[in-house]
Amino acid sequence: MPEKALLKLLLVGDSGVGKSAILIRYADNTFTDVYTGTIGVDFKLKKIYKRGEELTLQIWDTAGQERFKSLVRSFYNGANGVVVVFDLSNRTSFEAIRRWMSEIRENCDEIPRILVGNKVDGPRSVSQAEGEQIAAKYGLQYIETSAKTNLRIEETFEKLTDQIMIQRKPKTPRTDNDKIYPGKKQKRKKKTKPAKCSLN
Repeated sequence: MPEKALLKLLLVGDSGVGKSAILIRYADNTFTDVYTGTIGVDFKLKKIYKRGEELTLQIWDTAGQERFKSLVRSFYNGANGVVVVFDLSNRTSFEAIRRWMSEIRENCDEIPRILVGNKVDGPRSVSQAEGEQIAAKYGLQYIETSAKTNLRIEETFEKLTDQIMIQRKPKTPRTDNDKIYPGKKQKRKKKTKPAKCSLN
């Protein structure tokens, strides 16, 4: 990865789960109880430093409404990571995780993802065990957050960017021996000595 890099992250999930609140809390460290649905998409930039490198996070807040589905799909292009958000007090948003994971798989299957159960400060309709179970099903890290109290918001993006940097790390090129015998060292053939000539 170069010394300066731009990473495109997406926040996806049903409408009203708190994607905008998470973004504003992380980027601007502010919170408001006034809910305004995102129209299409919105984004903010956040600079962070990891391992001596400056990273600019371009974080896109996508609309959860069905009528914006075709527009949101275009923003998967070039994405480096996805935050899948559901509302811990809204069972329907939890059940929609499967649909969102299917959409991600259709548009950008191989990129890092993290599952977020938001609004942990309020009443629950989804248990922590249930969140962990569905995260394990899809091979995701799971974290519970509160944009209102700023609980584990920064940690969410730290974990996701760590995954991205690991994925982007250049791999050591394989040798010919590795290609022929993956994971094993190729045995060297013993050199045969030339036969001695008999003297008559």
